[in-house]
Amino acid sequence: MTARSVRSTPAGEWFLPADGGSGSLLRVADGVAAGDVRRIRDLGLAGLLPIGNVVAADGQVWLRTPQPPTPTLDDLLDAPLTGADAVAVLTVVVRTVAELHGQGLVHGHLDGEAVFFDPDGTPLVVMIDAGRGDPAQDLDSIADIAATLAHVWCSGDAPTAALLRRCAAVARSAGPEAALEALLPAPRACGPAAVATPPASGDHPSDVAAIS
Repeated sequence: MTARSVRSTPAGEWFLPADGGSGSLLRVADGVAAGDVRRIRDLGLAGLLPIGNVVAADGQVWLRTPQPPTPTLDDLLDAPLTGADAVAVLTVVVRTVAELHGQGLVHGHLDGEAVFFDPDGTPLVVMIDAGRGDPAQDLDSIADIAATLAHVWCSGDAPTAALLRRCAAVARSAGPEAALEALLPAPRACGPAAVATPPASGDHPSDVAAIS
């Protein structure tokens, strides 16, 4: 039995479990230690991708998550979503970054491939490495995501687009806590309730049974 590869992101390569179970497996990108992945898991932050078992085998690190491997924010940029959805997504991203920075951690690779959505439409930030880089990198990423959402999901909603752009500016100038404050007057939504069908791809030998 084989685990089917369905996508690659900067975090690593994603597979559907060979046992037919729910969720997905991630073969973590090279250079990330199993201990670093466990430290992220043990933070227990609600906005991060939930991580279950973590196993190092044959020089590779694998994790299992209840989260399906799709969709990402990039997958949904062409979806017919709204300004309220954009605010909901950005709120989760900004709050999660604020919590990470509060613990002295930096995501460092935050973009549209690092934001997944669970089957209920709740955004989840994928983070696998306990980074300690420059916090300004995350603030630039927040600003970029805010600008993208203002452009693609706020067509015809000038007030919300302006709010997102203001959040982008505040993130760069004053940090994630201030950016979160800038979003508070906006109406909230739970997030875009959209789930994509995983694309078919190649197979990988099922040496991941240990993390089933």
